[in-house]
Amino acid sequence: MSTRMALVWIVLLALAAPGRAEWVKQILLESPTEEFQHIAMGPVRNDGINRLYLRTPARLVEMTYANGSWMLGNWTPGLAAGRIAIGDGRNDGITRLYLAGGVAASSGTWPGTLAELTWSGSTWTVTTIEPTNVSLGWVILGKGRSDGKNRIYYPYYYYDGLSTIVAETREASWTGSAWSTVTVHGAGQQG
Repeated sequence: MSTRMALVWIVLLALAAPGRAEWVKQILLESPTEEFQHIAMGPVRNDGINRLYLRTPARLVEMTYANGSWMLGNWTPGLAAGRIAIGDGRNDGITRLYLAGGVAASSGTWPGTLAELTWSGSTWTVTTIEPTNVSLGWVILGKGRSDGKNRIYYPYYYYDGLSTIVAETREASWTGSAWSTVTVHGAGQQG
């Protein structure tokens, strides 16, 4: 009997130098035990520094480039594995990290949470936008209504009680004091 271990690398590809048509590969992070499920980059600490954010089933990792190398930070807000989006979801000029979690479980329920992480200058504040017991596969930010305001969009999957998976597209908007969620498209809707 043999044990197979997956080796996962996060690799940075960059052009070697202006005018040269070759790529330089640098391994930033490798793990024999973790599966990196999603990656995003942005200035989430609102200090002008872009950082890498990597999502595994067990943790969220932040990496910062400084002094000629990548530094690994390890922090876990306690959310399930899923996808990452970065942006100004509240339209207040503050960049935040948005996490959509959810992994299919053998029990037939899909635990998931749509959460927002805000850097306060010394700690992360986790705000739950939509606590669910369903799968949230992706999360994106954008001006979907073409009114100049960012909103959060995500797919929402659940069982209808008849062993049928129902899919909806959801939208979350910041009202100024709380998150409001609506179904954009779902079961029984056309368009």
